[in-house]
Amino acid sequence: MLNVRLKGSLESDDLSKQIIDNISAETKRISMIVDSVRKFARKEQAPQMPCQLNLIVEKAIRTFHQQEDAQTLVPFITNGLSAHVLADPLSLELLILNLIRNAASASKVVKKPKVGIELTEKGSKWNLTIWNNGEELNEDAFERLEHAAESTKAEGLGLGLSIVREIADMHGASLHFKRRPKGGVIAELLIDRLKQKEMNNE
Repeated sequence: MLNVRLKGSLESDDLSKQIIDNISAETKRISMIVDSVRKFARKEQAPQMPCQLNLIVEKAIRTFHQQEDAQTLVPFITNGLSAHVLADPLSLELLILNLIRNAASASKVVKKPKVGIELTEKGSKWNLTIWNNGEELNEDAFERLEHAAESTKAEGLGLGLSIVREIADMHGASLHFKRRPKGGVIAELLIDRLKQKEMNNE
């Protein structure tokens, strides 16, 4: 609608045209994510395809930056990896975005909240870790995290950890949590690396 109303003036304003094009593209992407969630809720599994985990993480980070304080995130450490996986990119992006948001929320209890993301290799799998420097959890609090079933957040695209785990299961991935020695939690997502033969069929 905005693009139509400003069509005449946009012809001579490249910057405004670029901004509106970016908004339109992002709106379309978010709509696709929401549609993916609805399909998941209806138990309609989206088709999986060869894609790069590191690029999916970068998209989740950009979405987070649009919604939250960008200073919370430290630079994404990829270790130079191009992490090919077989996945539904939108569902996997949503999983990662929620882990980042949960980590950022947990870190807000400290004076200098930080969230870090790192991609490494672990045998035949990619290991994506998302950590926060929040408070040190006691045994009961950690057990609640490990077995959390429902999100207490009402805003945005927040999902309960049970759904996040289901998305991980759908990709044959595993999701575990560990305590950080100096406080906070590490979420560890392990997902199969795509074999060279499967990549050649992309």
